[in-house]
Amino acid sequence: MTPAPYSVSFRLLKSATAAALALLALGGTALAQDGPGLSLPPGLIERPPLSERVRVPWPGDPPVADPTLAGGLPVDCQPVHELVNRAENGTRFGRTICADVVALDQTLVYNRFGSFNPFGMLYALRRDVAPLSAVPTAIDADACDAMLGTEPGGLAADGAERLAGKVRLKDCKRPRPIVLRANVGDVLHVRMANLLKPAAPDLSADFCAAGAAARGQDFDALRNEVSRGDAVQVAHGERLCDRSASPQPRPGIPDWPTERGLNFAVQGLSAFGLAGGEVTPAHDACVGLGAIPVDRAIDCYYRIEREGPFFLTSTAAPAGGQGDGGSLVHGLFGAVVVENAGSEWFRSQTTQAAFRAVWPAAAGTPRHAVDPATLTGLAAYRTLDKDQVPILAMLQPRAEGAFEIVHSDLNAIVHSPAAEAAPEKSFREFGVFFHDELKTFYTRNFDELGQFEQLAGARDGFAINYGASGMGTLLLANRKGIGPAANCAECLYEEFFLTSWANGDPALLEHFPDDPSNVHHSYLNDAVVYRNFHAGPKETHVFHLHAHQWFAGNDKGRGAYLDSQTVAPQQAFSYDIYGGGLDVYHPSGDPHRPGWFETLGPATATGRSGIRSFTVICIRISPRACGSCGGSTTCWRTAPASFPMVSGSRAFRWPRTRMRG
Repeated sequence: MTPAPYSVSFRLLKSATAAALALLALGGTALAQDGPGLSLPPGLIERPPLSERVRVPWPGDPPVADPTLAGGLPVDCQPVHELVNRAENGTRFGRTICADVVALDQTLVYNRFGSFNPFGMLYALRRDVAPLSAVPTAIDADACDAMLGTEPGGLAADGAERLAGKVRLKDCKRPRPIVLRANVGDVLHVRMANLLKPAAPDLSADFCAAGAAARGQDFDALRNEVSRGDAVQVAHGERLCDRSASPQPRPGIPDWPTERGLNFAVQGLSAFGLAGGEVTPAHDACVGLGAIPVDRAIDCYYRIEREGPFFLTSTAAPAGGQGDGGSLVHGLFGAVVVENAGSEWFRSQTTQAAFRAVWPAAAGTPRHAVDPATLTGLAAYRTLDKDQVPILAMLQPRAEGAFEIVHSDLNAIVHSPAAEAAPEKSFREFGVFFHDELKTFYTRNFDELGQFEQLAGARDGFAINYGASGMGTLLLANRKGIGPAANCAECLYEEFFLTSWANGDPALLEHFPDDPSNVHHSYLNDAVVYRNFHAGPKETHVFHLHAHQWFAGNDKGRGAYLDSQTVAPQQAFSYDIYGGGLDVYHPSGDPHRPGWFETLGPATATGRSGIRSFTVICIRISPRACGSCGGSTTCWRTAPASFPMVSGSRAFRWPRTRMRG
């Protein structure tokens, strides 16, 4: 668990008026509520003070110079850790890690049955974002499988254009919570730009209307599949959209945050600012006490002092809307994961093109085979594309002692070189974000889920990593004779919607070949660490892993064995799986797919589950590496391309775009 980054003593507030102002200062210019918002005097949040950030600003205070930047300006990555060392008269920090992050509106599609949120919000790297005006060119799995994942989104870098509300994720980039990595002894520099749409969205005008701007490559397809009717049917909840050519905005307060400001609050990290080459107090928005206006950006700096997972979110709109969860329930969250000093991090699963760029096919062998001689050392993992962007490595050198994050994948291979007290080691890191109170709309095939409260327990209401597979759509599809299980006569009880055999893997979106579902891929005997976060606003949930355990506190000397962990909102935990792969529990190397999920019935029914899968067919490199693979010299093509571990020999998995179900 990581502590909150701030605290305010309300004992200092002597009146109800002061308390109300303090609450508004924590929440932004106007708290998002299911009712009229309250507003602070102009300028109090848009121009937050650089010092006295716990002090409540009062009307009549002298103006403070605006510290924000144009939202279109990319990060200037320089070795600022030297300034911190000078201020501390020490040498604690050895490098600077930069992250150019933007917040944007993005349609979130939760599963293959079309459950979606047209007004999702998320953090992403600027290089992974494209202009809305750019027509998607890669829209299916085959086209995406031919891409490396290093292609830039194409945003202008001069800062002259106002980009707020005019961007989307680049082609073939599946929406996932952002994960920024750093090592102990780094300084993390985040350029945080607010590119959210300036005005709060409205379903009838911004989604149902024919002229509405797209929000990602799935937007138009989803809009064409929703039910339409007259105004009376829409008002009664029988239809989603008004069939009239130009529907009018619905009266009343929308069920999502009206506040468009945001911030970047990382729980447990020590934030600071820089001004004139000197270390200063952090900008309010870097600690969750202020808001970044639309189309503006700020620089946040954090000291990286201990290993572990650190949850991040925006607290500018902390309440209101679905589940009274504010912007959190629409996806505005992520994490900073801190690795041990000296670690390197690499992408764990990619497209076919990226795999072949790193490990070309071996000559004179089956077409899926790779020369085992190329699987040793780190050289292949540091392969660059034609623009000198790393294909697997997550960092790109900028200035001396400064590196920029170019991949923000949920999953990674983390490699630590040999040190005085520890041998060389690697592990596979899986990011797992629980989030509930989803704002979910359905296509016309599943209108019943939105209409009838009797089906509330089967809706897509719980998710992992922006993916949900509730039983409602699966069950209705089977009963209506549509979808992958249309002709499944034996699909009767929970075994068909809690497994993959009938409907495919959970949260499956086939057109993202490098990240098609909530399945985490590894190999026999891989060391594995889960980073588990709870991004929901209210309920406590449980992470439960089948077939494997870990030590409480990840302490092999004192901890008790666990296979479950209670996780409260905005908590974060690490699970260092005992034995890593299967050799402890299954010495024979038999294939297994241990599932992890929320253990409470309502949560699994509404979509919270996942799988860790293992490959069985592999290249024979060493007896221990291949387990029971029996000396095979070929690899089976399956999805996605999962890279072997860095230290020691490991089998690898080759991509296939055809999915089960």
